[in-house]
Amino acid sequence: GYYITGHTNADGGRIALTAEADASTIYYYKDTHLQAYQSGKYIALNNDHYTFDKPAEGDKAAITASVITFATSPRVAGAYTIKSADRYLHYKSISETEVEVDRCGSDEALRHDWYLVEVEKQTITYIYKAGETELARQTVTEFAGMPYPASNVTLPWGYTVPTDALTGNIPVGEAEKVIECTLSLPFQFADSYDAIETNGFWYYLKFDSGNNYYLYHTAGKNYIALDSKDTKWKNKDLYSWGFVGDPINGFKIVNKAAGSTMILSSSTTMAGETGADTWPIMTVEEGLAEGNNTYWIPTDASTHATNGFFLAQKGFPNNRLNNRGKLAYWTGGAGSGSTFVVEARPFGPAAELAELLSE
Repeated sequence: GYYITGHTNADGGRIALTAEADASTIYYYKDTHLQAYQSGKYIALNNDHYTFDKPAEGDKAAITASVITFATSPRVAGAYTIKSADRYLHYKSISETEVEVDRCGSDEALRHDWYLVEVEKQTITYIYKAGETELARQTVTEFAGMPYPASNVTLPWGYTVPTDALTGNIPVGEAEKVIECTLSLPFQFADSYDAIETNGFWYYLKFDSGNNYYLYHTAGKNYIALDSKDTKWKNKDLYSWGFVGDPINGFKIVNKAAGSTMILSSSTTMAGETGADTWPIMTVEEGLAEGNNTYWIPTDASTHATNGFFLAQKGFPNNRLNNRGKLAYWTGGAGSGSTFVVEARPFGPAAELAELLSE
């Protein structure tokens, strides 16, 4: 890329064509031909001539159909005289934030030489964070003063990049840009079973978006059964699930009826066709068998259900929970049969009574 710079002022002559009320001033606003640099006070040149378009309504007026051309073809770095229509580009004044440029007439004393300088793009690393935790990195390259390149990175489920995170233009010399991400999940989580219980962060887990089963703790059996939510529920605590942990490091999945010492777990070695014969159950966490998982990682399944998510064993992203007649796995992919949706269990006596009456 090329930048045009002048040699007639103390700032090195880098120019931005400014918007002033005086109609004699050459005005510049960003269009498809040229980019004005707010921070570096220079403009990028990529062709022989540039049209300065009228700015959006509400901005200061601009000269329309005004064209900048070079006296000679600017294909290499060097000094050139620049014309706008029948007048020459002339340095007028400079401030801390902008340089004003006029068009002068035939007076050769007012004609200034402007240098075309080839420059390299900057390399910038976007650092995506959630508080003190780094989520991801992305490397982009672009000229200083240009708009930031778009975000293109995969973040943990629930984290998004704010819409205003990459507004403005790239400062000269910027090498890193920290982007604070926001979190939005369809369920609340906590750092302990007791905190789940205290805050009432219990959920009914609807499973398999094609059939809408509900998971419940099948105490005393070597599998977890699937059922439909109806008025035949005898013990809603069996159907109540909580998430202990966080979306970055994973969640322990607990059950209200199973109590604080048990978590959902199974072997990470799959049995049967694509995991059909590996059945996670509520297991005592202390002394968990070697090779069993402790944590689960949720990932997006919103194409199968609103706010839907998959659950896979941490470190084994293909080991996703699935409906195989009972709670098991499907390692060959993920679809509606692996999709979970949460329904918040009413918390507090009044809310629980209202739920009971509604049934």
